[in-house]
Amino acid sequence: MDKRITLDGPIGGISSAGRPRFKLKNILGRDWRIAYLFVLPMFLLMAGLIFWPFISAILMSTTTFNFNTGDTVQVGLRNYQRLYTNSDYLLSLSNTINFTFWSLSIKFVTGMTIAMILHSRLPWRNLISAIMLLPWIVPEIVTALAWKSIYDPLFGGLNPILQGPVSSTSRSAGCPTPTWHWAASSR
Repeated sequence: MDKRITLDGPIGGISSAGRPRFKLKNILGRDWRIAYLFVLPMFLLMAGLIFWPFISAILMSTTTFNFNTGDTVQVGLRNYQRLYTNSDYLLSLSNTINFTFWSLSIKFVTGMTIAMILHSRLPWRNLISAIMLLPWIVPEIVTALAWKSIYDPLFGGLNPILQGPVSSTSRSAGCPTPTWHWAASSR
């Protein structure tokens, strides 16, 4: 009799009682007690930076603010009710959804078409692939050349800053005193 996996029985021949549970203890490993202490600060930071502004924005959306008196009044869901009856809001929502749908569709179809063309057996396929990667490569090269020119020993912009002010007029202009001479190039 062959042992096939069926959807009726337990998976892999292991009963549900012998199957390991997916608890946080299993995810964090054998040092799960100390792992809680390491994960807790990150969790609190994420809660403070993501969840609290989200909840605060929802709570703030149920209020109205009077600029003349400075009073904040709870209005409940009336702000949302007013939004969904506003024709300008509905038009902008429709335009946003329409733009998102069509831009993602066009990007997906264009990217998939280019990927299929590059995956086929075309002559000059390597050259076409290199040309396709140029928009990602060129900014990195420009950044590297900019930093090279900043660090140039003769004409770079960093050496005069590290050497300090040259005259008394630059000292009066608020430039720092020359305390970084050791970092400047002597060439």
